[in-house]
Amino acid sequence: MDKWQMYVETKNLFEAGENVSTALRDKVTPDQKRLLIEAVYDLQSGSYTSAYAANSQSEYHLYMKEVFAEILSNLNVDEVLDCGIGEATSWLRQGRDAVEMVRGFDVSLSRLSYADANLTSLGVSYALFSADLHDIPVTSNGGGCVVTMHAIEPNGGMEERIIDELVRVSSRYLIVMEPDFSQATDTQRERMQRLGYATNIFPHLLKREDIEIQLYRSLEIDVNSLNPASLLVAEKKQVEPTTFSYASPVSGTRLGKETGFYYDCGAGSAFPIIRGIPALKKSDAIFLGRPHPQFCGQASG
Repeated sequence: MDKWQMYVETKNLFEAGENVSTALRDKVTPDQKRLLIEAVYDLQSGSYTSAYAANSQSEYHLYMKEVFAEILSNLNVDEVLDCGIGEATSWLRQGRDAVEMVRGFDVSLSRLSYADANLTSLGVSYALFSADLHDIPVTSNGGGCVVTMHAIEPNGGMEERIIDELVRVSSRYLIVMEPDFSQATDTQRERMQRLGYATNIFPHLLKREDIEIQLYRSLEIDVNSLNPASLLVAEKKQVEPTTFSYASPVSGTRLGKETGFYYDCGAGSAFPIIRGIPALKKSDAIFLGRPHPQFCGQASG
């Protein structure tokens, strides 16, 4: 089946209460398996918001609020880039005064629609865009304090590429809260490997020579006891902060902006803006091979 046939069948199966992955596992090509995972993730949009609303005062959420409040205060952070922000429930937990500006991206536009509603209700300044962790469409050193919370987790095998991107876009600090394979039991490790979770996040971070580790420890309370997580805070050794700007995931150059889209005429691509949310994954690009000379103005992303 082609991509859109897969999406339609995925939606129909999900709404019928079927196990989508099991039903379609043998029907999709190897290249489509990643798209299938992302489709199921997208169809579950709203579940994190509902779960948080029902358990906002749980021991885990109260603990994480305290942990992140202390870190953000100690680092004197004003702006964050939440890489894999999902539905932004972590910022509902932290509250309106946690930081001055929340920027965030996710692979799912549906999840971002919930993040948009949640951050609007919170009353915090924010900006959202769709993107992939391994091709972050932000200029180098322009992302502010980079944060991940169980976002690298499902990207087993891509840890080094993703961490390279996180360090590249960070203006100074990185806060990484992810499953820690080295702290897991044999049973927990078997589960992480079976599910394709990332197992080399912290080894890659700890061996880097361009960051200084300020904190690395296991969490006292985990959201899932089968998925033990650790928290790492790092500072870039060479700091060259710049103003936040979108960059092309195709070429890396700064994007220009017109009404309704961003563009990179040099690389022949345009990226739509959907209800105020720029769609900046490589797969979102629209071919722009030879536009009229007046079509591409000055970069202003």
